[in-house]
Amino acid sequence: VKGIANNKLRHASFSGCRDVTDLGLQKFCAQCPNLETLDLSDCFQLTDSSMKSLAFCCKFMMSLNLSGCSMITDMAVQYISGVCAY
Repeated sequence: VKGIANNKLRHASFSGCRDVTDLGLQKFCAQCPNLETLDLSDCFQLTDSSMKSLAFCCKFMMSLNLSGCSMITDMAVQYISGVCAY
């Protein structure tokens, strides 16, 4: 349902989904504030911008797989480690 947060979603995997973009991930994360694990491996379009949004929207993140995301830099790790409690 558009505009209503999915508070029950805790785990998601988009591994290998080549069409995942920063904007798409930002919108997804805004709707899933209780997300704990996320697999974004081989989503090569993602940049640090989406990681900043993820960090601020999903503060309960415990496990994040970014292998194969070549546009993600150390800055993304700083965003996530600076905001996410776990």
